[in-house]
Amino acid sequence: MKIDLLTLGKTMTTEVEGFSTLHLKGAEQTKLKILRTGSRNLIVVDDSGRQVCTVKMKVLKDGRIGRWTTFRRFKASLNNSAPLYGVFVYRTYPENERIDKSKREMLINALNNCIEKGIGEIEILRYKLSPAEKVLWKALLKYGLKLKLKKYIYNCLVDFYINKKDEVLLRIINSREEINEFSEKLKELTDKGRIVYLLLEEDVLKHSSKLAKKIVEVASGEKIYPNGLMTEELKLDETSPTVKILMMKKRMINPLSGKKAKFIILFKVVGSRREFITMIRMPKKTWSFVKMLSNILASRGYFYDVYTSKFEKIFKKVKKTGKAYFHVCRILEKPLERGEG
Repeated sequence: MKIDLLTLGKTMTTEVEGFSTLHLKGAEQTKLKILRTGSRNLIVVDDSGRQVCTVKMKVLKDGRIGRWTTFRRFKASLNNSAPLYGVFVYRTYPENERIDKSKREMLINALNNCIEKGIGEIEILRYKLSPAEKVLWKALLKYGLKLKLKKYIYNCLVDFYINKKDEVLLRIINSREEINEFSEKLKELTDKGRIVYLLLEEDVLKHSSKLAKKIVEVASGEKIYPNGLMTEELKLDETSPTVKILMMKKRMINPLSGKKAKFIILFKVVGSRREFITMIRMPKKTWSFVKMLSNILASRGYFYDVYTSKFEKIFKKVKKTGKAYFHVCRILEKPLERGEG
């Protein structure tokens, strides 16, 4: 069947209702066409016939199409597709939204029409990359990172998703006022052990290369920065004396399980006195400890180091001897509210 892609109709675009900016920052509703080409392939095109992505259908042994597998492949292909013209990113609706059921059925029906009749139409979300997003995207690609743009994590839209040594989530914000809007979600992601950084649009446009380098260093596991606002340079109070911290390991009854477990207790050492800071369950993995300690210290206005090797030495010493001392600096800028995950 020959189809003139230029006659498929114009894209319909409207603002999306029922979502907060945490879910769908700058999203618009639009429509794409799904075309069947041959016995195994589908292509997704915009209103001008330009290809957004391709999907390989699942063909069963008896020749029928495996529709659920094809459905999953379609979502993965579209949601991981690169920006069209380096500007537009197309994504399906978030999985856990209340309207998801109707959108899911719409997508399944569109795929069924395409499989049976050769053409289908879907309603999806389109994002237009901002100048800052385009600049950072290009800066990160120079390092050969595998990036995903506009990905939903725990019902929250992140602008960049990087998964190398660990998952790194990036969100570009227009001003510091947006930090308050994101603080609750930031704490939730931190408590779940995610690395998440907020980047000011102005900083990205001015210092994209430096910020990209810092992000790559975190993604590789070489360095760590506290969750929250990432700037070109972390401002420390170099005029005040450093603060001595004591970390102790102790086996205690876990109040949740009623069983014995290892805990870490942090104290601030002032002369011969110890001032309690916090107590948490001791992580099993070194990398989890690195992220946890960095965020705990920052939530109290302290900074230890950026090199993960320094944190690893503390962890090894605590596990071996039961305690470790180290010194921290004070952060000049008031830290964001961070969890202790």
